[in-house]
Amino acid sequence: MKKTSLITLTIYVLTLTLVFLASCAKKSPKELLDFQLPNDQNMILYQDIEYLPYGLPNKSDMKEQIGILNNDEKYKVYSFQDYPLEEFIIEYYESGLMDNPVLFRASDCDTEIEDMYLLGEEE
Repeated sequence: MKKTSLITLTIYVLTLTLVFLASCAKKSPKELLDFQLPNDQNMILYQDIEYLPYGLPNKSDMKEQIGILNNDEKYKVYSFQDYPLEEFIIEYYESGLMDNPVLFRASDCDTEIEDMYLLGEEE
């Protein structure tokens, strides 16, 4: 009787261990969008949206990574705060040296962001 109980307990523990390990397995990453940075142009393209440089956000403004630029894993695109993809994106090149995000605004968007250094402004 004890041998049967021990075998049952061992099977139960092994089953629980396998279930636990399966739940801890690395989940497949969300599919990243493909953004393009045309040569010699200061803009980012995605589908029919043109994004132009707008400002210098804080790293804390970067939410979820949503894409990459020109199929370069280090050239990342993030969502900006709670704004939709159709209005703003953040470009971030991860080089390890002086990595600074840049906020891009869709060319047909007129939303203004307060409390940010805007590119192209004169002091």
